[in-house]
Amino acid sequence: MRRSPALVAILLLTALSAPCPVRAAPVAEGVEIPPPPAGFAIDGEPGRGREIFLKRCATCHGEHGDGKGRIRVKPPPRNFRDTAYMKTRSDWQLYLIIREGGPAVGMARTMLPWRSLSEQELYDLVAYIRRLGQEAEGAGKGPQNESPRPRELTSPSLASPSLIVPSGSPATP
Repeated sequence: MRRSPALVAILLLTALSAPCPVRAAPVAEGVEIPPPPAGFAIDGEPGRGREIFLKRCATCHGEHGDGKGRIRVKPPPRNFRDTAYMKTRSDWQLYLIIREGGPAVGMARTMLPWRSLSEQELYDLVAYIRRLGQEAEGAGKGPQNESPRPRELTSPSLASPSLIVPSGSPATP
């Protein structure tokens, strides 16, 4: 069953407006997300998460997670090797951003929701993204991205990954 973006927004707003003694740190200025469910813990396998990342995320976030993918969007994709930023994000926040997309948590509309991923795939992906930040911290600096020169998107409004069309390419549905 596919959820409409309006329904997700209504559910998220309802959850945010409910009285709650503990709130998570804001993801974006002025936006708070609900706290994680009791017992929430990422039990993911970074190796499997890497496979998902390369298939679903690397086009924008770069093969090395440094935000330097083949396609350039504005605002630029998150650099997961930025250890200062990654320390400010909980696993729950990363999980929600991936599952619900940027707009649902007050972030960029170009960060698409990945609701098609299973819970385990989401856990694996968060585990891998978390590892990227830890590797960068241990190395002091992430590896250079060797992907081709980024290309601008022709459409500022993205509804699904299939709508990503590099400039100069024919837009075929």
